[in-house]
Amino acid sequence: MTTPNTYFLERPDWSSPIRVSRLYRTGIQKAIRSDEKRQAIFSFGRLGIRFNMTGLDYTEIAYIRRQIFKYQGGILAIPIWPDLLRIESDANSGQKNVTVSGTTYLWFQHIGMNIVLMDPDDPTSYEVGIVASVTSTVITLEENLVNTWEEGKEIVPVIFSRIGDGNSFQFFTDAKGNITIQAREAIAD
Repeated sequence: MTTPNTYFLERPDWSSPIRVSRLYRTGIQKAIRSDEKRQAIFSFGRLGIRFNMTGLDYTEIAYIRRQIFKYQGGILAIPIWPDLLRIESDANSGQKNVTVSGTTYLWFQHIGMNIVLMDPDDPTSYEVGIVASVTSTVITLEENLVNTWEEGKEIVPVIFSRIGDGNSFQFFTDAKGNITIQAREAIAD
């Protein structure tokens, strides 16, 4: 199993689109008359994610840049932000079940998916788990929770990914800027 170097839990800029997609690698067959057609799919689809972040002060921008450049060749666990949910009732330490509003059509449906429970006010306060089973409103984890997570805290699925080359940094001043994050799911070969 792939292990991430770090969990990249900095929040996106919600005013710009967040794109989650499947990426496929195909072969191209060339005919005698130089027409091209897709020959075969070489691998199953990998998840890709692209989103923008806006840093409002120099320390936030510096932290984001440091995380990206430090782990650029490594693996980062990046949340699938559109599937972010709030915990509906307290999830106590020692229990496996987390009650949420609904999991239909979200990435929580995938057994074995990695998830993060986190405090929306403190990105350094989080707990990692793996989905064992899912109902429409309850996510059951493989192992018991270590911490107690109160109602209103958040839970989000993550993908283990590699940061792509399409990242851009645009600074408006020395303290404010936009960063575009582009990542693709890392598969253990």
